[in-house]
Amino acid sequence: MPGAAAFQFALAPLLFGAVFAGMGGFVLVRLVQQLLRGPRSAAWPSVQGRIEQSEVRETAGEQRLPHLRYRYQVDGQDHEGRHVDWAVRRMPREAAEALVARYPVGAAVEVFYDPAKPAIAVLEPGSDHNQRLAAILGGIAAGAFLLLGLAMIGFGVFSLFAPAGR
Repeated sequence: MPGAAAFQFALAPLLFGAVFAGMGGFVLVRLVQQLLRGPRSAAWPSVQGRIEQSEVRETAGEQRLPHLRYRYQVDGQDHEGRHVDWAVRRMPREAAEALVARYPVGAAVEVFYDPAKPAIAVLEPGSDHNQRLAAILGGIAAGAFLLLGLAMIGFGVFSLFAPAGR
């Protein structure tokens, strides 16, 4: 049975390991979902929608965030979407303004929705090389966090049960 000193020594790696593994695992799952959602969305059905909000929001530094909100109906149910595509959309001001200009408030748009979950929708379905690359690189980083967390947990468990004097 481990003593109090061994428990205190193992506590930090166990806690930090759990946090790192949890964060890495969560981000990894979300990135895999995003990576799969892009190609699948190219085959989704579409309906007509209307742009309700279209603006460029300020972010830290030189990057800007295009912010869109659109409404659409599927089987009589109202939905609201915010995705233009599946990419994270921080970009230079000129690019953000050009993207927002393509979707002015009041414009009719074609909205592609997930038939299994109609609340998930996008204006530009599919994915491009840059989106896939970003998801893969993010996945590698998230996987590293997951592995680091698991290694820390392993170290903490080993510290608890290692024979005294080792």
